[in-house]
Amino acid sequence: MYVDESGDPGFPPSGLVAAPGGSSERYVRVGAVVHGWKWPQTDRTVAQFKQAHNLEWSDEIRASDIKRGKKAFKNWSPAQRNEFMDNLLDTIGRELSHVSLIGVVIHKHLVDRERKERLSNPSPRSLELLLEAYNSFLQGQPDKCGIVVLDAGETKNDANLRYFQNY
Repeated sequence: MYVDESGDPGFPPSGLVAAPGGSSERYVRVGAVVHGWKWPQTDRTVAQFKQAHNLEWSDEIRASDIKRGKKAFKNWSPAQRNEFMDNLLDTIGRELSHVSLIGVVIHKHLVDRERKERLSNPSPRSLELLLEAYNSFLQGQPDKCGIVVLDAGETKNDANLRYFQNY
């Protein structure tokens, strides 16, 4: 399972989330699950899609970058970006239907910030909940085994990793 997150895990000093220039209202963590037998096919599909759209293998495909015309999409017109998004969604639906998604959404305004850090900080809490959901997913699989690959940005915050190494 490849894991990535969206949003920031913090709370503004005022406690108000989603205020202009403030903290995001939600923290989202999603895992894309690909069975080991399907990985070569998935890798080829992604590589071919990127190559067909003149992207480098290292170019990250992020909806916010496509929408705003940033990073790999900075020289693309809005029409090109819209067509790319249509092609991306079509490819996912047609060729990557074997990928399962598991997600956790934390609505930060509902978090009890008086609880201990592990339960109130959206970053480790969302990872814990996602790993629990992945474990449940694996229990329904014939081979019941899998690996977790965290986004490179997440590995910089190894406090989460250290906590979960105990299990």
